[in-house]
Amino acid sequence: MKRFFFDKDGVFQPVFFWATLFNLVVITGIILRYAGVQLSDALILGLCANVLAWVGLYNFFKKK
Repeated sequence: MKRFFFDKDGVFQPVFFWATLFNLVVITGIILRYAGVQLSDALILGLCANVLAWVGLYNFFKKK
C-alpha cells in the first residue's frame, strides 16, 4: 500500500487514502443494501459523488 498512498518522491497523497476509504464505505453500503438493510440511495450516491469530486479536483489542480 505504500506505493499507492505515496508518490515517487515519498510524499503522502491524502486524496488516494480518502478515496480508498470512501470507496470501501460505498462498497459496504451496496453490499448491505443487497443484504436487505434499508439504506438511502442518496447516501450511497452522495458518497460516490464525494469520491469523484476529490479525485477530479486533485487531478485538475495537479495538471496546472
